[in-house]
Amino acid sequence: MPKRTRGTSAVVATNKDYLADAPKPWATVKPKGLFIVPDGVDPHTAQAVWDFFNTPNFPWFQRFGVRFPKTAKFNNYRIGPFMGDDEQRMFEDKYPAVYAMCQEAVATMRAHLQAKDPDGSFKHFKAESVNVHKHEPGWGLGAHYDDTHDVGHGMVLMASISHGGNRWGNHRKFMFTDPVRGRKYEVFTPNRQVLLFKDACYDFWRHESIRDKHQSGTCLSFTIRLKSIDGYNNFADDRKYPKGAPAAAMWAHKRIRAGRAIIRAWRRLVARRAAATAAACVASVQHGHNHSFG
Repeated sequence: MPKRTRGTSAVVATNKDYLADAPKPWATVKPKGLFIVPDGVDPHTAQAVWDFFNTPNFPWFQRFGVRFPKTAKFNNYRIGPFMGDDEQRMFEDKYPAVYAMCQEAVATMRAHLQAKDPDGSFKHFKAESVNVHKHEPGWGLGAHYDDTHDVGHGMVLMASISHGGNRWGNHRKFMFTDPVRGRKYEVFTPNRQVLLFKDACYDFWRHESIRDKHQSGTCLSFTIRLKSIDGYNNFADDRKYPKGAPAAAMWAHKRIRAGRAIIRAWRRLVARRAAATAAACVASVQHGHNHSFG
């Protein structure tokens, strides 16, 4: 069977599909489902990964080459998917340094979550697909939601690799935003950091890489996913959730609306019960008053 490729989302969202942004300034709030571990990759592994992607004439391609063929940066490389034991061995044989980095990142995060989220959705995570982005000083990646999945199923493990000499420099800034509810959270990504975002952080927050011409050198960002979460290779839920950032934004806002409707309904129920209780109390007092003086 020929390999399927990701097409453009058929969803055309309008302003009616989106909720308005909250007025700025936005509050700094750490999203639920965001976990960060410094030094989550061994220094020797990190150097091997850096060396692999800095070989002469490395075949970077344009992430947005279809839309902007003349101006898009050569900043992207995809690895996988590799599912099952046989394909995982192929992964290790073809990309030994990246495979080692992924295994270390998964083990690091799993150990970190033993106390924080021991029975969470990451428990059975495997590194099956890797999307690599090169971030040079002054480059960026706009704010977006990742492809929609059932609530609580989406997750991304991210490892950041940069030249060891830039470890204490001005690192790439990764920003999470929840514009509808007026919240933001900044994360700097030094060499060997491992980061996981899932649950609410995946379902309701956007993320972006901030442009900064003062960034200290190149940062390589590795987004590691299960094949079932990889938007470029997963087609299991095409009919349920259309692919692409516009569709993902539409679904995130749809879920926020639903959550707000539930809260409004709960508040109305509480108010009605409180009113009924107050009326019953008044009636009881009135009845007692009438009985005393009848």
